[in-house]
Amino acid sequence: MGAAVLGFEGAIKKGLTIPYHFTIISEMKLSTKGRYAVRAMLTLALNQGGNPLSLREISLREGISDKYLGQIFLRLKRVGLVRTVRGANGGYLLGKGAKEITLREILEGVEGSLAPVFCLEEGCERAAKCVAHRLWRELYGVIKGFLSSRTLFDLCQLAKEGNPLTPDLEKAE
Repeated sequence: MGAAVLGFEGAIKKGLTIPYHFTIISEMKLSTKGRYAVRAMLTLALNQGGNPLSLREISLREGISDKYLGQIFLRLKRVGLVRTVRGANGGYLLGKGAKEITLREILEGVEGSLAPVFCLEEGCERAAKCVAHRLWRELYGVIKGFLSSRTLFDLCQLAKEGNPLTPDLEKAE
């Protein structure tokens, strides 16, 4: 059975060699950390104007391990996207308004670089001769542009359109 039939993870477990050009595709996936960070930040944005939310509350709402969520929130706090409130009713709040937080900030805050291939960040001795390098650079620009143009407020609007039980959006501004 070939790598294409098993998928990347299955092929790697079986010890099959994955051609280099296929590894580029697997590098472009967002990790669970990035996806969970966006979900957790959306939960905070929809709650904005309300009381701080504890990690436990966010964990229960989103079905994410509170231990894993704690690691994500440490990174989000480090880059100023969330802030903490101490005390009995403490928890987390957005570090700034939902309209000011882009998906790019969230994802780079927890993932690091979103470059589709490592050579865009680390440099490449073949860049001047590599036709594909220009393609990857253009793709990276599109990724950054798209994620920079979408805010938490935009996600709040989408959530409200798809879920009539979503809290009033005026709180998220």
